[in-house]
Amino acid sequence: MARLDGKVAIITGGARGMGAEDARRLVAEGAKVVIGDVLDVEGAATAAELGDAAIFVHLDVTSEESWAAAVEAAHAAFGPVTVLVNNAGVLSYGPVDTIAKAEFERVAAVNMTGPMLGMKTLLTTSNEASEAMCPPCSSIGPDGASELVSFHPRRAGDDRPEPRQVTRAAKGG
Repeated sequence: MARLDGKVAIITGGARGMGAEDARRLVAEGAKVVIGDVLDVEGAATAAELGDAAIFVHLDVTSEESWAAAVEAAHAAFGPVTVLVNNAGVLSYGPVDTIAKAEFERVAAVNMTGPMLGMKTLLTTSNEASEAMCPPCSSIGPDGASELVSFHPRRAGDDRPEPRQVTRAAKGG
């Protein structure tokens, strides 16, 4: 028996890069994976590479309707979602005095609101809390990344309790 047999994961930003590697690793460990991304061609290719253990869904993490559709697709294909990997993220380069407010808000919507919507959707559409939730995945960023203005608020908002505590607290236990 593989370590993740019986687990069903949604991985946001799963079409390429770190998200695609997460998908490969989870499938190798026995999980069924739903790759969610706005990059349809790349996401479908990654899911096809993984065979019957994976499907691709178009997922705009800033949309509650898109989240609901992704969770429904996961449930229809594999059963209830037990793992959420909030990997989707975007960057915007430039000094703070030149970044447009709309651009900053776009980055914040993907990087901060998106993970909240994912957790909220899972907690309000399942009968029991997911066994594991991964808050926004990110690295610290390169040294001297002063022009990654839109990235730093995501890190600042990353002062969180252990993921299972988030789940239990939200479900009242």
